[in-house]
Amino acid sequence: MGELLNQTLYLTVVGMGMTFLAIGALVASMYLMTAFIKDRKVEEEPLAPEDEPADVSAPESDERSLAAAVAVAVALATQSVATATAGGTASTADWSAYVRGQHLSMRQQYEARKRR
Repeated sequence: MGELLNQTLYLTVVGMGMTFLAIGALVASMYLMTAFIKDRKVEEEPLAPEDEPADVSAPESDERSLAAAVAVAVALATQSVATATAGGTASTADWSAYVRGQHLSMRQQYEARKRR
């Protein structure tokens, strides 16, 4: 075998070996972390009175959901206006027509060169 092929094979083996060793080290560290962390118990502190979530009343909740619905409607309306002014999105038929036109123009150029 040639010197270049031997060097290529050597670099491939070393590189892939390092890759698989790194993946193995990552997997081993994940297993070790789950083994050590799994047995720990998290102590939960009770909420202080000022940290407790406030009760949301039904009328306020209805107002919030109405405001969220209005915000979504406004966002959708502005998005449709923006796409309408930008010309909308191109369909695949437009793209196919463009590519077909490019191919035909290249064919015409080729035929013109061929006639010369």
